[in-house]
Amino acid sequence: MNFNNKLMGIFKSPLFNPELKFHISKRDYIDLTIKRMKFIFKEKIINNDMWLGQGKEIKFNELCENIGLIGAFDHSLAISISIHMISGNVMFTQSDLIQMGKYHDEVNNMHCIYSMCCSEIANGTNLKNLETTVTYDHKHKKLLLHSPSFGSCKFWIGNALYSASVGVVLARLVVNNIDHGPHWFRVPLRDKDDGILFSGINIIPVGPEGGMHGIQMAAIRFNQVGLPLDAMLQRYSSISSDGVYHSEMDQPQRYINLFETFLQERLIPLYMLIKSSATALDITFKYSQNRIISHEPTCKTLIMEPLFCQRLYPELLKSAAIMIIGKIIVRKFIDSWENKNSYKELQIIASTGKYIGTALGLDILRQCRLMCGALGFHHYNKIITLQNDAEAALTYAGDNSVMSYQIAKHMVRTQRFNNPMTVPANLAQEVEKKVVADCQHNPLSHAAAQILSYSYGLDLVIQEIQNSDILDDELLLDLINVFSPYLSEIPSPIVPTIERITYLINLISPPPELITAPIANADYTKEFTSKLYTE
Repeated sequence: MNFNNKLMGIFKSPLFNPELKFHISKRDYIDLTIKRMKFIFKEKIINNDMWLGQGKEIKFNELCENIGLIGAFDHSLAISISIHMISGNVMFTQSDLIQMGKYHDEVNNMHCIYSMCCSEIANGTNLKNLETTVTYDHKHKKLLLHSPSFGSCKFWIGNALYSASVGVVLARLVVNNIDHGPHWFRVPLRDKDDGILFSGINIIPVGPEGGMHGIQMAAIRFNQVGLPLDAMLQRYSSISSDGVYHSEMDQPQRYINLFETFLQERLIPLYMLIKSSATALDITFKYSQNRIISHEPTCKTLIMEPLFCQRLYPELLKSAAIMIIGKIIVRKFIDSWENKNSYKELQIIASTGKYIGTALGLDILRQCRLMCGALGFHHYNKIITLQNDAEAALTYAGDNSVMSYQIAKHMVRTQRFNNPMTVPANLAQEVEKKVVADCQHNPLSHAAAQILSYSYGLDLVIQEIQNSDILDDELLLDLINVFSPYLSEIPSPIVPTIERITYLINLISPPPELITAPIANADYTKEFTSKLYTE
């Protein structure tokens, strides 16, 4: 597993004590997350210039790796950073040159904290039903931002409850009683980070949340909030001095350009689950080496038990698969980003990675928790914490079911095996051909969408492995068999060996700084019980 030495050094510092969050209040945990976030930006571990489209494509892989590692350390921290960066990327992609010059350093160096004000409580991320409006008032030469209904209130808005001084708001622009559809606006929320809210802006907490308690999630209502004209991000659209709306492109193309940020956003939960699941597996493996299950006739540890290996080995194969998917997608994004005609293809491959990566990643975390028994339920051992926090990944950056429907509809529409001369080359392609053919005569079902999504992802993995030496033929066959249940196929039995398990552990191995779980150490029993032996 790739990792950043400077970031690993930061994880060792007192500010990043991984156990600290379990002994402070939720508000203190939120404040701690903000301090850590600002420290990471100060040390230039991560910033918005690393996103694609900013002329530093070489840094994009490092961005994905780093956000994944930060997620494996603490999901709350990674998501809080991501919220600022997603908002910042909207600023970078939608601002004109004047706005870019004015706000670039503010975003890139986190001079103030940004919040992404996009999702509404009634509509979620179904942005075609967006209700929030910004109406142009020509008489006073200003914009009025308004939440017209309870359902239009922005909801699940990160960084906004206490800290963010700027919100990047998505709203429908109305000029001269004509609705021009969604546009982005830079909206000051407070006089400073952690400051006083401006007039017309009401914010309340949305919790209690099911996890990630270091994020400050909020609901926001805008009540006729006055904004200057340059609050509207103007790369593609503007309002002239005489009150006339102008856009360089028609509404369908403008709609596509408005949301290019969301393509890259989908890689964030994917990489967080790649690194989190690898971390959990490494902890589980080390625990299995330390956990003594028998002393006679010789000392026997859990890893020596064949039944345990049968549980661990498939999860390692899943982890290797999503790691490979991540590398495929990052490479494809870097190679294709400058060609906007490729965005549809990038959307499908990003949706595939997000869907499979988060679903399998969460499965791995759940199995690791079980393999570590009751000790897997201890927060210091990280796995249960990662599992609880990772639940949100199935809906964050796009609901997984919706992702699978997008993938499946694309596959049904393209019918790449419709030509009798095109012969499937592997199990994944055979399943795809069969299910797509069935969908030509029957409506697409949820089950079919899931199968097609997994078959598409598995095909990518198989081809990548066959074109490289990352896994040998036996490991590849076992990986395919592990995917079989997701393809509605009867899986063939796989036979794990210590050698294969050790190889996969080394393949996915995270940096040791992430392995802070006591059960990864040989004297874990002493570490948990030592206070029982002190007066």
